[in-house]
Amino acid sequence: MRQVLAFLFATFVIFHFKGLNAFAADAATSPTTSQSRTSEGGSRDELGVGDRLNISFFGNADLSGEVNIQSDGTITLPVLGTFQSAGKTVGELTRAISERFSQDPGKAAGHVVVNVVEWRPVFVTGDVTKAGSYPFTPGMTVLHAISVAGGLFRLGNSDPGTFVNVAQNVSRMREIQEQTKYQIVRRASLLAEKAGETSIKPPSDVFGIVDGQAARKLVEEETRSLTLRRKALRDEIEMRQRQVALTRQEINDYTTQLKRIDDELKVKKAHLGELNSLLAKGVAKRPDILSVESYIATLESNRRELFGSMSRAQRDLVQLEQTVSDLPLRRQIQIDEELAALDERIQSNVALHEAARQIVEQFKGPENELHDVSTARPGRLLQIMRRTEGGQIFISANYESVVRPGDVVVVGGPTKLPTELVAAWRSGDAPPQ
Repeated sequence: MRQVLAFLFATFVIFHFKGLNAFAADAATSPTTSQSRTSEGGSRDELGVGDRLNISFFGNADLSGEVNIQSDGTITLPVLGTFQSAGKTVGELTRAISERFSQDPGKAAGHVVVNVVEWRPVFVTGDVTKAGSYPFTPGMTVLHAISVAGGLFRLGNSDPGTFVNVAQNVSRMREIQEQTKYQIVRRASLLAEKAGETSIKPPSDVFGIVDGQAARKLVEEETRSLTLRRKALRDEIEMRQRQVALTRQEINDYTTQLKRIDDELKVKKAHLGELNSLLAKGVAKRPDILSVESYIATLESNRRELFGSMSRAQRDLVQLEQTVSDLPLRRQIQIDEELAALDERIQSNVALHEAARQIVEQFKGPENELHDVSTARPGRLLQIMRRTEGGQIFISANYESVVRPGDVVVVGGPTKLPTELVAAWRSGDAPPQ
């Protein structure tokens, strides 16, 4: 397995900062319009209107489910109410929900997990083969966005089919890289959990995909997830142990009540025998005997009910004790299953990455030679239009600029966008082509 991973990471390093020479072939450069302004974008992916989220509450399946961020930027959860979501990161929203969830004393202790099922799309417009909206993927760059839009429209002397083929496979390699870095750290987290460790040993392999700071951040995030999983297991075991203790106390109470009824039955039956003897001598009265017999029947009925309740409690106790003992084993089985699935996905990524790499290598040539796009000056004007709290802004970009959900990537210039493009974007439609 380690040999397979090493092969994948070696090929990742070769292509990590690579792009296409054809993207820099254009000579045209133009300044941004007077209605645009340049700004540097941050790296955080903020939630926005239209994003679809999956929110899970451990131990509270009735609260869990998928929700959409509404037009006012909020989501509404059962019992917990409304949360402002637009403009927050996944981590910030998770903390907000967790804080309110923990304030409800009627709910069992647990934790909250928020995942983005579907981000709002990005838009690509301008000098691309097929302008329109496209699904956002974490880590998406301007080069990636142009690639999924079919590449640049005007390719000079380059063959369009070759250019698009290479661009699509470079984009595919980047997607595989993005998936694999999370899979590697997740695998290390599961191995640590299986071994009963509280911290993750940073996998050296992931440093071949991303820089040291990014790798450490991934490890820190997964370490928090590991802590939550361990806490969730401990909490469930403790809850079951409390149920065991309560059930045992319930059985003891039933035993005490049964003993008291048995003692009283013994006394009443002896009294009944004395009354029958006196009745035979003509001393006792028949109504007195009937009253004692009725009381004895009531005691025997109560005894049967108590005995049935105690039997059910004893069955519950056996099941609870078995559950307490099975919980760690069941978690180990789940870990093994997830590890097997992760290994299978990583091996599949190796095959997909190698296939994409071979296609890129096949079409390498004077016009399609790969080069470092992180320092290359784009031949065309590249901009990112982004909605902020202060309104729409235009950000000067290069091929490695990171795209956020809902951004509009504008290729070519000078652009005349601010009027019609902003109007279309505000209405939620795709930008004009």
